[in-house]
Amino acid sequence: MNKSTIKLKNSKEWADFENYYSSYNIFKQIGLFRFEDFHTNVLKSLFEENNVYGLGLYPIQKLLELIVEKDGNNLIRDLVDSQKQIHILEVEPQYYKDKTRVDLFISFAVDNLTYNIILENKIFSEEHEVQCQEYYRVYGDNERRNTFLYLSLEETPTISSNKFICITYQELIDYVIEPCAYREKNNGTMLPLYAYLASFSQLYDYMDNLSLLDKKQKLPITSTGKELTLNLYTHYKEELQNVLDANNGFYKENEKALRILFYNLFLLADSNSEIEDAIISKIKRRIFDIRCMFNFKKCTFKECTILILKYLLENNIVETEEDLKILNQCMPNRNYYVAVPELNIHHEEYYSNNYKEIGKLKLEGKELYYYAGPMTKEDLEQYCSSINENFNNVIKNIVRIEE
Repeated sequence: MNKSTIKLKNSKEWADFENYYSSYNIFKQIGLFRFEDFHTNVLKSLFEENNVYGLGLYPIQKLLELIVEKDGNNLIRDLVDSQKQIHILEVEPQYYKDKTRVDLFISFAVDNLTYNIILENKIFSEEHEVQCQEYYRVYGDNERRNTFLYLSLEETPTISSNKFICITYQELIDYVIEPCAYREKNNGTMLPLYAYLASFSQLYDYMDNLSLLDKKQKLPITSTGKELTLNLYTHYKEELQNVLDANNGFYKENEKALRILFYNLFLLADSNSEIEDAIISKIKRRIFDIRCMFNFKKCTFKECTILILKYLLENNIVETEEDLKILNQCMPNRNYYVAVPELNIHHEEYYSNNYKEIGKLKLEGKELYYYAGPMTKEDLEQYCSSINENFNNVIKNIVRIEE
């Protein structure tokens, strides 16, 4: 390890950055960060009047301010400007009305008038089956006291109703969650909102590398993340560049943190002219060099899993219902479960209801459905290892993961 690498490795700036993005916390332990229902339940806990964070009505007030900032809704603006007393009536995730289910329903009262917020929450998925249009049909505008929100990673999502106010997770963090985290009652320990914000870096693990540059979906960056990124880059730009050029063990040992650093720099490049393209392109090149090799053909990890499924069918390795059950047990999590209808498997229990994310393979009269979700290097390694263990090393010499 050369002096440049040692200088970077031993620096306070690197330690602060790496600790923030790689440290263990409860949200990593439960492993649900990629799922929308998890985030919906966090929001539910935040917007309750007697919330566990000791913030009272502050979170809902910040949400109303964000709504006004995004849309300027006259009635909501009146509530914000007048600072009238709000009373929370109900905060309910997975709320049903007339057989429709919205992700989060918030009801509050002001001066004996009831106001409702209907929120549809998306992480990596998109709207399906004109959900938003249906929600507006069921709830209506209630004399404009119903407000409809569409929360996602996309800045300009395509949805079926223009009655929804589109809010990104970045905006929710900037306007609502971070201000709440600053005021969270604490005893000097790492409390849930701070840990929740730090854990947004986990979403990077589930994002297809090739989609990082299209900016359709943007993973949020916190104020702390921005500060740590710019501080590290400002003080150790040359050392970081040398580490990448040297092709030594430091990159491999700290791959995740450096990948997050790249993505943060990519997000910040639009607003900070001091960030040079050189280091961004170097880190980007390293990320894109990480590939699966299926029969000596480079592909992404998600593409590799599809090739594996094709291979197992084409070679009659998965033929029976029992074979399919074993295959599904090899999957890292339920996002990747598959179903072959002719084996009398109820496909609803195996894949997402978001039909835009479902693929179908037709091979020798068989139909294999799969959920086309992102997969990490660790997921793929676990998947391949489990398949080889349960199916007599069938892909041992076919799939390998290269750096």
